[in-house]
Amino acid sequence: MTESSSIRVRVPGKAILAGEYAVLAGIPAIVLAVRRYLECAATPSAYLEVEGIGFRWREGQPETKALRFARIAAQTARRYLEGKGEHPDPLRLVLSDNLRAPTGQKLGLGGSACASVAVTAAVVASARAQLDRQLVFKLAAIAHGAAQGRPGSAIDVAAATYGGTLWTRRFEVHPFLPLLEGPPRALADLVDRVPAPEIEKLPEPPGLTLVFSGQSASTPRLLGVIERYREKDPKGFGAFMARSAEASDRLRRTLLAGEIDEAMTALADAGALLERLGEDAAAPIVTEMHRQIAARVRGHGVAAKVSGAGGGDCSIAIGPEESMARLRRELEGAGMVVLAPGVDADGVQVER
Repeated sequence: MTESSSIRVRVPGKAILAGEYAVLAGIPAIVLAVRRYLECAATPSAYLEVEGIGFRWREGQPETKALRFARIAAQTARRYLEGKGEHPDPLRLVLSDNLRAPTGQKLGLGGSACASVAVTAAVVASARAQLDRQLVFKLAAIAHGAAQGRPGSAIDVAAATYGGTLWTRRFEVHPFLPLLEGPPRALADLVDRVPAPEIEKLPEPPGLTLVFSGQSASTPRLLGVIERYREKDPKGFGAFMARSAEASDRLRRTLLAGEIDEAMTALADAGALLERLGEDAAAPIVTEMHRQIAARVRGHGVAAKVSGAGGGDCSIAIGPEESMARLRRELEGAGMVVLAPGVDADGVQVER
């Protein structure tokens, strides 16, 4: 990368259609990339630098929590390349996004996963001419898990990397984490050896609409509550996983077949399972605002559920476009933040 050159990376946000929580136990989930984006501009620098959302960090300085995901992604990608005998130059990485509500609140569209993918792609692209999406996915998933402290499923990383509506499984990053502190060659060898999870691309859900609950969620806190429930009542959580797997697979099959009514039923069933899980685990997965959104949605003959861990963020709705258009007008008239972003089919994009 020459001193005058630059790289721009664009990454889509995500929304989870079905399979929340069960995906952490190995059950497939459906996640989709939405046309709301995070961008990363990379230019040569004397030091590794990261800027975004009003914060700035430079290598050698104390941790800046707001930029933790981007920092760890840059260092992980660089460590991998060093393990392959490549030595990328330091970069100045500037992040920007439209993943937030007009109030500045997070919508739950996977900003941390987007940052991990965008920065990983920028660092790899600074050293290599070809974009290897599987490599970007694996490195970004590892970095994202390391930054989380309690690694998730990485399906949000998959959506940001590959784009589309994806049927996929968890990527287990725990074996990689100790190698982030060891010889770079060991990390590179394991990354090259372990395959990324298989993905199946599905048709875009009809009338896709996201409705912000007005409250940003704390995913790590909810994950902790559900994990304690899983340990306390493994039989109950096992029953949830089995029913969630059935609902997710039914939604997958109906999307492939173009059966809108059956897809709406499967989505509603997946939402009911999440609400029951929240009740059993004493976890506020479905908030009162989510319930109000669901009641309005049912009045239009379409289906909705919580998207993601719950406790806030967005509800996701699908149905015939004519009905969804009327619903969106009603919700906007009630002052709600409503998105009809459509699915991004491309995933991470790099411009030089």
